[in-house]
Amino acid sequence: LVSNDADNSVCQGATVVFTATPIGSANYDFILNGDFGTPVQSGLSNTYTTNTLANNDQLQVVVTGGGGCTDISNTIINTVIPTATVDLVADQVLCN
Repeated sequence: LVSNDADNSVCQGATVVFTATPIGSANYDFILNGDFGTPVQSGLSNTYTTNTLANNDQLQVVVTGGGGCTDISNTIINTVIPTATVDLVADQVLCN
């Protein structure tokens, strides 16, 4: 399992694409934070795209081959940097 972000550190709301190998397996179950009962995506696609990651979210994929054999990928731990907030106040003198 790899992502399109080399260091797996993204800004909040950024789109991240995860890709599982091998290509052409029967099923890919993308698992978020170890919840093997509820994949965030399940099907024929070996890619999962999201823009809703939270800091320290962990993603794995369970790949099932045509013969029914399964394999669990490595885990990618994501660092999500929150967006900056700016509070504006009226009539403030910053410089003279």
